[in-house]
Amino acid sequence: MKKLFVLDASAYLYSAYFAIRNMSNAKGESTNALFGFARSVMKLFKDFKPTHFVAVFDGENGIKQRREQYAEYKAHRQATPGDLIYQIERARQLCGLMGIPMLSIPEVEADDTMGSIALWSELHDTEVYLCSGDKDLCQLVNDKVFILNTYKDNLILGAAEIEANYGVPPSLIIDYLAIVGDASDNVPGLAGFGPKTAVKYLTQFGSLENMLNNASAITENKKREVAILNADLARLSQKLVTIDTAVPIPHEPDFYALRQPSYLPLREFYASMNFNSLIKELDALQPVTNIVVTNAIAEEYTIVDDEGHFADLLEFLFKQTEICFVTETSSIKPLQAEIVGFGFGVEPGKAWYVPLNGLLGPKRVLEALKPLFENPNIGFYGHNLKYDYHVLGNHNIHLANVSFDTILASYLLNSHSRQHSLDALVLETFGKMKISIRDLTGKGKDTIAISEVPIEKMSTYCCEDVDYTVRLKLLFSPQVDERGLDKLYYNVELPLMKVLAKMERAGIFLDLPLLEKMSEEITAQIKILEQEIYVLAGEEFNINSPKQLVAIFEKLGIKSGKKTSTGQMKTDSDVLDVLRINYPIAGKLLEYRGLEKMRSTYIDSLPS
Repeated sequence: MKKLFVLDASAYLYSAYFAIRNMSNAKGESTNALFGFARSVMKLFKDFKPTHFVAVFDGENGIKQRREQYAEYKAHRQATPGDLIYQIERARQLCGLMGIPMLSIPEVEADDTMGSIALWSELHDTEVYLCSGDKDLCQLVNDKVFILNTYKDNLILGAAEIEANYGVPPSLIIDYLAIVGDASDNVPGLAGFGPKTAVKYLTQFGSLENMLNNASAITENKKREVAILNADLARLSQKLVTIDTAVPIPHEPDFYALRQPSYLPLREFYASMNFNSLIKELDALQPVTNIVVTNAIAEEYTIVDDEGHFADLLEFLFKQTEICFVTETSSIKPLQAEIVGFGFGVEPGKAWYVPLNGLLGPKRVLEALKPLFENPNIGFYGHNLKYDYHVLGNHNIHLANVSFDTILASYLLNSHSRQHSLDALVLETFGKMKISIRDLTGKGKDTIAISEVPIEKMSTYCCEDVDYTVRLKLLFSPQVDERGLDKLYYNVELPLMKVLAKMERAGIFLDLPLLEKMSEEITAQIKILEQEIYVLAGEEFNINSPKQLVAIFEKLGIKSGKKTSTGQMKTDSDVLDVLRINYPIAGKLLEYRGLEKMRSTYIDSLPS
């Protein structure tokens, strides 16, 4: 075992939970933390290709031992959110499916388990990479143990980097943390002793204990008084930040060896979480070979590029009451897009592709299809029809009768989901990996225009879109009715699509001189507010910096009573709205933010 990567799993999950929002599976269960965790692990695997790896979770009641020493340890932290608790359990399940060894020791925090692993591994001449951004772990760093911060572009911290960052070597990190304290863990430290002061006195005295024993030699009166009166608190802080490296852990190198992932169960797990991007990456590593496709439908995709077959298709389509269609175009921007071809279908497994860059030519195809699309007796449906409505409008074709849109149905049926693209829905619903547009056009310097893609390949791609849109419509349409969403869908959502499209095509007029005048007036008001805030603060500072604003509040003795997940005082609008009653500066800050938002987001942005 030459190298061992030790993942601070609990910290990764918490970070992902607050960094990623609004992700859920088909059941409406939150998946944000789990997705961020999985993504981070896969990136680690890709970047470092480890052979030995362990994910360390906080043990049940992990804070017990430190809480017994200091009742206020992490006491200010809010309870773990309910939707994070079950994601932590699923992260353990995910590790099992991925073949990752795990450790979660009751009544032991993850840091202590990681420290014990690091010490044992170091004694066996193994390089250890502690995957975490937790500064407490810096005390473990030496010539064999390193910090790997994946949140900072895989920054690796050795002893020299620790000393450069904190001003003291790893051997003094415990004393450094005991002096400055830790707001996130509620470790008290010495009041008024910041990082620079801690480094100064540790350099002068050599250790915390020596500083406390010789506190009378501290030249600053207030600092000397604090050190003398709070020596016991500093020693308690030292105990709280010291990592326990004697936790019982497995001592067999094989325990930490990565195992082969359980491919099919892992794929099913990803599917149940709606992790479609992870499924694609997994399939790229090991193509699907053992998935049974139920209710398989024979596919009949046809290119229509001559007069005889085109006439037959038109005759058939004009007899239908409802038709699925797809436009293949040159751009994702609808108002700039040029049509390359049309796809049509009326039943699963069967579709036709009519190219505009083939023998028929664009003029013939568009003239023949215009009366079809403008026939009010034929309903048309597709996926994201607002785009197609625009594209047809570019050629003076008015889509008369929109009968269904699978993307709108998906939004309505699964409003909690973030994945509504056709590719994502087909993968989630049918386990089908559709042809990617990049498979057709290539990427990088080898990219070709979609009009240059061979018609045969374009036909398969387009017909597949049509085919699976038909299948989704057959699935979603009865669900809309069964869930009592039919009136909302057919009387509001579908008609609104046309209204929005017409608004987008018409645009809005801007009175540029008026906006310029408003910008000047509001900028002048903002300047006045800035000066008023500086006077109330007693100094100039960056009003847009939460960190600097917190420092000003602390100087003024203003307490919000609310903290962020990192332990920093909150200064959001809700907090300021409460504080404005007793603190004028809070009211001025709210006025400033309102005007600055109006100026930057609307008045100055719209003209550009």
